[in-house]
Amino acid sequence: MTYLTVFALWTSAYFFVFSRDLATAFFGEKFAFSGDILRVSIPFLVVNFLLQLDFNSLASIGKIKVRAKALLIGLAFNIPLTLVLIPRFGVLGAAGAVSLSWFVIALIAHRAIPFASRSPDWKVIAKSLV
Repeated sequence: MTYLTVFALWTSAYFFVFSRDLATAFFGEKFAFSGDILRVSIPFLVVNFLLQLDFNSLASIGKIKVRAKALLIGLAFNIPLTLVLIPRFGVLGAAGAVSLSWFVIALIAHRAIPFASRSPDWKVIAKSLV
């Protein structure tokens, strides 16, 4: 899991730094703003990446209901957050609300796995990032 976290962090860092350039290269100057939306969402790419691993682990140990419960709680968190952030920040607020909701879902899912590591190996992660 530690090495997957490092991979996700490097991938996220790349997309964070070059988000506007990538959006312009793929979609043209007219859609350069979508790079800013990507930049808001990118920090949570790591969270979403690890969430998918947790969801697969939950499915493999027969805890499908925990997945559904986590998604419902995330939805309950997302709706009011979206209603507050969209009028104030527009599409960036929507991206932020979804990203924060995924963090809540990931936290619930990770805590439900009995064999999950409670803390990553920060030394390995730090060495790999430097």
